[in-house]
Amino acid sequence: MASDKWQGYLPIESATKNTEVLHSGLGALKTAADAGITICFGTDLLGPLGGAQPKEFAIRSQVLSSLAVLQSATINAARLVGCPDYLGQAREGFSADLLLLAQNPLEDIKVLDNPETNILAVIKEGRVQASKLEDLKEDGVMTVRLRSSL
Repeated sequence: MASDKWQGYLPIESATKNTEVLHSGLGALKTAADAGITICFGTDLLGPLGGAQPKEFAIRSQVLSSLAVLQSATINAARLVGCPDYLGQAREGFSADLLLLAQNPLEDIKVLDNPETNILAVIKEGRVQASKLEDLKEDGVMTVRLRSSL
């Protein structure tokens, strides 16, 4: 809601409060991270604002490293929901829930701001749900398994 795209969406009083909440929220994230508190990714966006959810990665990167932002959406979230031995990591024995991206989000977290452009494939529980890659077929035809190369 901090972008010009949403200008006029909220009454001025609500928009002003929203801006204050954004800045306070970023301060709270930084304070929590500096204190060593585990942070998990989540938003309360819904309705027409749901499409703005990927922008949260870039917003959070104003006060957190790209690695910390990614961990908040993966490994930390897996711990929060009680599945640290099954979710949140690309490791042998884990659920193969993966996004194949056009660029490395550790180098630029904003790659996640534009999922239509930068997500090349979505793999859920080892099944290819969506793919823009010619050699990676959709509809669960190809199962991806995580195995040790050792």
